[in-house]
Amino acid sequence: MANLVAGGMKSLDQQWETAGANGDKIKAAWDLVVDLPLKSRPKPKYDNLPLGEVKLMDLPIVPLDKQAKSCKHPIDVIEGYKGAVNIELIKSLMDSNNYFDLPLPFGPKSKHEVGFTMGLTVLETAPGEHTIIKCYEFEEMMLQTVFRASFATDEGDVYVPYWSKNRSGTKKVIHHMVEAMGGHRWRYTLWPEECPTRKKGPQEVSSLEAGFEVLEKKSRELKLTDIDNRITRFAEIEINSPESHVFGWSGALVERSLRNHSKSHEAAKTITDFFQTLDDTAPWFREHVLKEILGNWLSSTFMLIGKSGIGKSPIAKILAMLFSHYHIANIEGRNGIARACFRTTSDFEHMKYEPGRIERSEIYDDGKLQMQPPERVKAFNDNTEEERRTVQRYTGCVWPGQQGRITNNNPYDASGEPGNAPTSGKIQFEMFFKMIRPTFHKDMEREDVIACIKRSNVVLCTDRRVYYWAGHSRGQPFQIEVQDRFN
Repeated sequence: MANLVAGGMKSLDQQWETAGANGDKIKAAWDLVVDLPLKSRPKPKYDNLPLGEVKLMDLPIVPLDKQAKSCKHPIDVIEGYKGAVNIELIKSLMDSNNYFDLPLPFGPKSKHEVGFTMGLTVLETAPGEHTIIKCYEFEEMMLQTVFRASFATDEGDVYVPYWSKNRSGTKKVIHHMVEAMGGHRWRYTLWPEECPTRKKGPQEVSSLEAGFEVLEKKSRELKLTDIDNRITRFAEIEINSPESHVFGWSGALVERSLRNHSKSHEAAKTITDFFQTLDDTAPWFREHVLKEILGNWLSSTFMLIGKSGIGKSPIAKILAMLFSHYHIANIEGRNGIARACFRTTSDFEHMKYEPGRIERSEIYDDGKLQMQPPERVKAFNDNTEEERRTVQRYTGCVWPGQQGRITNNNPYDASGEPGNAPTSGKIQFEMFFKMIRPTFHKDMEREDVIACIKRSNVVLCTDRRVYYWAGHSRGQPFQIEVQDRFN
């Protein structure tokens, strides 16, 4: 064990120069492993090797000072043990990290709720006589009094690493030298030469695909996020588990992939399967509203406003699929490849994670449109520009020109509805404007509201009538009287 001198402990450099064979073995181990990356296994690996040239006295460890308050890497050493050694029992318990059921002195003295791992070495130093070395590594600093009461065996001695300035290097040296002692050993260390090398050629691609598919599946099933360190913990366990599809992968790569998937939990989902069509809408909508608007179609943005429960949401999704099919059929190279789809969300924040695509329609539904700033609503409802952007938290939304976009909102002003007006035909724009005004932010100027609707097809459903305004029209809004508007 490490030499002690008057005035304190020598540094490892001094020890190499003055400690003879011990220092030579430490220096040889240091030169061999100090620059190697050392990983941990989720389960210990069992080896049974002949006794090596490294002895207990060669290790860079010192007795745990009883004045020390705490420790994190204590080593419990029991020499001259003459009791029974049931290797098969130890193997089965160590393989499941079940330390507390190990018979003494091979395991902790009593149970304790704390996170740790315990490497174990059993050396037969003479016939029927063994030395037992238990290398603990706690997740947090462990009080010495607690360790001696719950973990350290009464017949053993407790040591700690003889730390150099490079604590990581010292830890690697101790692991390497303990492993070089031979005997029955259960270790958590994973050295670089034990990591699988990637094969070249087509197999590498399939292996990568399988790994990324597993990460996507696990992220979706476990809802992995950075909360409680879940992503980092999962990544470290997987890359160090030989049975994992990402065994040996870069931890940074796995964590980055999982974080990307965690963002998708917050993003508006792309929906490709919606099995209602225009035939499923009410006749009044097809014959009196959509036919009039599409007959002189100048805009693929819609605002559906008014009474809840009349089917605005399914109509929005039907229109979204209609626009998507239209763009796919008219984009060179996309017909037969792309699938009609749309995104629906109650907050523009959920659209910022992925730029918009012309063949994927967008729906703003069940949100608080009246709380949205003017520039955001104007950008969403104007698809005549080549591209529109809005500023969101940390980033922004991007929507391409001519893309299908639909907005659903409930608030309207019923007091503005004309009482004795004809059952169908044109009405004054001011009446229409007053009725739809509550669906926009209360601080919006009149011209801002007009800018929001001038390029949109606006449909307003009240208790009495249905009104519509064709986008880009210079004329007046229309009203129609329908009895089955709620069917």
